Amino acid sequence: QARRLGPPGDAEAILLVNGDVLFAPDFAAVLAHHRALGALATMVLREDPRADALGPIDVDASGRVRRILRAPGAGSADWTTCMFTGVHVLSGRAVALLPEEGCIVRRGYARWLEDAETVGAVVDPAPFRDCGTPAELLGAMDDVLGGRIAVPGVVPPPSGSLVDARARVEGADLVRSCVGA
Repeated sequence: QARRLGPPGDAEAILLVNGDVLFAPDFAAVLAHHRALGALATMVLREDPRADALGPIDVDASGRVRRILRAPGAGSADWTTCMFTGVHVLSGRAVALLPEEGCIVRRGYARWLEDAETVGAVVDPAPFRDCGTPAELLGAMDDVLGGRIAVPGVVPPPSGSLVDARARVEGADLVRSCVGA
C-alpha cells in the first residue's frame, strides 16, 4: 500500500509498506529522518541474526545505507548489518527512477547506491511479523490476539477471538480466531 506524505510535486514523499508484513514502525521518525538527510529513499530496517543469510543491508551510525546485499567493497566495523522490513519512503524522484520490473532492492536501491545517491536507513525495534505464507499469517493473527504485537485500533479481546460486528457465528465455538464481516 502507498500513502502520500507531503504536498503534491517533485519532492513528494511516498510511504510504501509491503502487504505481507505486520509491523508498525514510528512513521513520523522515518519521514523526519528521510527529510533531514534529503534522501532519495529511506529504508526501514530491523536487526535480525539471520540478516547475513537473508539479505544484509549495512548501515552507518548516521543512518545511511552503505552497502546492500554484500556488494563488493570493504565494510566498516562501525556499520550495523540489518534486514529490510518492506517499509520505505521514496521521494518523487525515486518513484520516477523505479525499475520497471524485478526486485526494488537489487534493481533500485543497489543502483542508487552505485550512483552515489543518499539512501537513508531507520532501524526500528517495533515487533515485526512476516505474513507471507498461510502459516505465518496464522501466527501473526495469534500474536495480535495474544497481545504480543500491537496493531493500532485493535484491542485484543478478553475472549481470545476477534469477530467483526457484522459477522454472524452460529453453531461454532471460536478459539483464538479472527472473523471478518
